[in-house]
Amino acid sequence: MKESYVLFTVTVVALITGFYFITQEMGDIKDGVHNIELSLELMRQQTASAPTSTGISTLSPQEGNFSAPQGAVPESSSISIPTSIIFYATSSLLLAPQVKLTITVDSVSKDTDGLLTVKLKVFTNEASSYTALEPRDLFEVVLLDSDNLKAIKTFGQFSSMPPKTSISGTLIFKMAPDQSKVILQAKQGTNFVFYEFDLIKKTYKEVTIG
Repeated sequence: MKESYVLFTVTVVALITGFYFITQEMGDIKDGVHNIELSLELMRQQTASAPTSTGISTLSPQEGNFSAPQGAVPESSSISIPTSIIFYATSSLLLAPQVKLTITVDSVSKDTDGLLTVKLKVFTNEASSYTALEPRDLFEVVLLDSDNLKAIKTFGQFSSMPPKTSISGTLIFKMAPDQSKVILQAKQGTNFVFYEFDLIKKTYKEVTIG
């Protein structure tokens, strides 16, 4: 009888110990699966946030090896220059009252077809009601030997902007495909500020004209 009790006790202990180890293994497997899921999610996020071409052209580059002419824009989908340009402008008369708006230029890019893209944001922090703005009136591309270029397209909901928010958009200019330097004019109140973009060096600086 005593031997049966001991045998029963040993069996129960063995079963409990085995169940414990099985539970531990299942927990480790579950943690491993969770870590794999997190890794896959991070990979998806990194893939989704990877830089993409900001140019409008969908033409693929020419196959084969070639060298770009000296001073010409390299043959790529687009050349993008990030900026930290910030200034202030007054909202449009379309919606009263007029208020001061903060304008930032996030980047300037140009594709091989000569389409120049200016990405901007408008902040309506000082507005108490809906405001409007026509960004096309604020920016021009300066041509020293002819008339300035106005944007041919504007993207963004600038005609009715809620207060205390930011609106993103873009301006599209059409220029010579082989132009390697661009001078962007920004209207700040009654004054004009000029920025020269070097598409070869991918740099920009404020310049004086006149």
